[in-house]
Amino acid sequence: EKKKSLLVLSPENPDLRKFEKLFPHKKILFKKDPSLMLGVKIIDNDVVYEFTLKNSLDKIKIYKKRS
Repeated sequence: EKKKSLLVLSPENPDLRKFEKLFPHKKILFKKDPSLMLGVKIIDNDVVYEFTLKNSLDKIKIYKKRS
């Protein structure tokens, strides 16, 4: 069951039709997560895609520390 579903987390209800087009053979599940700042987190099996403001800011911090 886990392999056939995709979990979408977002602070607001996204347009799930977009995810259905990207992942046509998956059952799309949505969970509201107010802790995410502007964006979406997608969990497909064990793969996590995070497109959030917090994630972007964290990457900038890491980059700045390295340079």
